[in-house]
Amino acid sequence: SGSSSGGIKLAGRLNAGQPDGVSVQFTLTAQQRAAFEALSVPELDIGAGAVTDKTDETDNAIAASDDNPVSDLTTVESATVTSRSTITVTFSDPVKLSGAAPFGWTVSGTDAGGAAVASITGIPTLNAGVESRSSTAVLTLDRNIADTTKPDITLAYSGDGIRDNSNRPLADYPPTAAGDGIAPTVTAEATALNEITVTFSEDLTIQDTTAQGWSISGTDAAGLTVDTSTATSVSSSIVLTLSGNLADTNPDNAVLRYDTSGTDVNNDPGSGSGAIADLASNALVARASIPVSDGLAPTVTAVATARDSITVTFSEDLTIQDTSAQGWSISGTDAAGLTVDASSAASGANSVVLTLSGNLADTNPDNAVLRYETSGADVGSDAGSGSGAVADSSSNAMEARASIPVSDGIAPTVYARTEAPNKAVSEFSEDVSIVNFAIHDTPLNGEFNCRSGTTASTADTFTFTSNN
Repeated sequence: SGSSSGGIKLAGRLNAGQPDGVSVQFTLTAQQRAAFEALSVPELDIGAGAVTDKTDETDNAIAASDDNPVSDLTTVESATVTSRSTITVTFSDPVKLSGAAPFGWTVSGTDAGGAAVASITGIPTLNAGVESRSSTAVLTLDRNIADTTKPDITLAYSGDGIRDNSNRPLADYPPTAAGDGIAPTVTAEATALNEITVTFSEDLTIQDTTAQGWSISGTDAAGLTVDTSTATSVSSSIVLTLSGNLADTNPDNAVLRYDTSGTDVNNDPGSGSGAIADLASNALVARASIPVSDGLAPTVTAVATARDSITVTFSEDLTIQDTSAQGWSISGTDAAGLTVDASSAASGANSVVLTLSGNLADTNPDNAVLRYETSGADVGSDAGSGSGAVADSSSNAMEARASIPVSDGIAPTVYARTEAPNKAVSEFSEDVSIVNFAIHDTPLNGEFNCRSGTTASTADTFTFTSNN
C-alpha cells in the first residue's frame, strides 16, 4: 500500500537461495511494477495468519502487520577491472561477506579464460558480529585474465554471498561489462640522438606539448632536459625532444622519469595526478625510472688503413659473423675496378676490416667511396637475409648507405736518392707537410751533412743540399 489509493496484492514464495528460509521474495508483474513505482512511500501490509513458522501451526502465525516501510536492497553501483587478477566492486551501501567462494559471482567475457572469484577482501564477514562501514570490495580471481589493456570482462551476481547490515541479500546484478581500471604502462626508446619515443600500453589523448612531468638522467644524458612532446589524439605513443644529443647511439645509461605531482601533460596543465591517462581516465602511475632502450641505428665511418684494406668503424658494438662482405661495394677513381672481397668478423666490437680485390691507386685515397646495401645482402649473422644486414646488439639495423667516403688512414711511403755529391732528394708517395728538418753541423755517423734544403707545407718531393 502507499499514498496511492488501493493496493497491490502480492504472491510470495520462499527465497530458494536462503537455506534458513527466513525471507520471502515477491515477483511483480510488469503492471504491478508500474503501480509500485508510482507509490511515493511504499509500505507492506501483512494480513493476520499470512505467514506461519515451520511447525505450520495456527498459533505460530504472524499477527497482522501494517505500514511496514519498503526500502531498496543494496545494489552494485560499479565493477572495475583493476588488475589482471582483481575486480573492484562498489555497492550502494555498506555490505558484509557471507557463504563460500564464488559467493554468488560469475565472471565471463572473452578475456576471462574461465576465471572465478576465489576470495573477497575489503568487507567484514557476516559472522564477525560487527557493522560494516565499507561499500567497496575487491574480488580476487583464481587466475589471471588475458593480458590486455582493455579487458573484456563481464560480471554478474545472484545469490546470498553479499548482505547488508540488516542481513538483507544484495540485489541481483545482471551480466554487465566491467570497466577498465588498469593504468597504462610505458616503455621508452631512443629513436634519434635527441628524441625518445614513449610507447604506452594503450591509446591516450595528450594535447599538451611542453612535456611537463618528464625528465631524463644518466651518464648518456648528462645535462639534458626534456623540452617538448608531440601531441596525440587517440594514439599509443608520443615523441619527446631533448635539449641536446645523447652521448651515444647505444644509450644504455639513460633513464626517463615521469612525475605526476603538480605537473600534467594532458589537457589540464598543472592538475597533478592523472597527468597522463587512458581513454577510461586511468592515470599513468608516476615512474621514477623508465630505462631508455636502444632504438638508434648505428652510424658508420670508413678509413683506408692499407692500400688493400678499409677499416669500417660503427658508432656502437656489433656482432657480425659473416666474412664474405655481402652488401659492400667500392667505387671512385682511386678504386677503379676494385671489389670488396672479404670482411673480418666482429663479436661485440665496433669495427671490421674490409679486404679489397687489389690496391687503391693512391696512398691518399681521396676519391674512393664505399656503398652499403641491405637489399638481398647481409654481413650479419644471417647471411642473405637482406634488410638489417648490419645491426647493433638491440637488432637496430644500420641504414643502407649510398656513399660512405673513405678517408685517408695510410701513412706515406718515402725513398731517397742522390742527384749530386752534395744533393739528396726525398720523394713521398703523396703530398706531405714538412716545416722543419734536422741540420747537422758535422757529419753524424756518416749521414749526409745537411746545411741547407727546401721546405714546403704541401709537396711530395724535398731536396736537401750539403755545404760539403
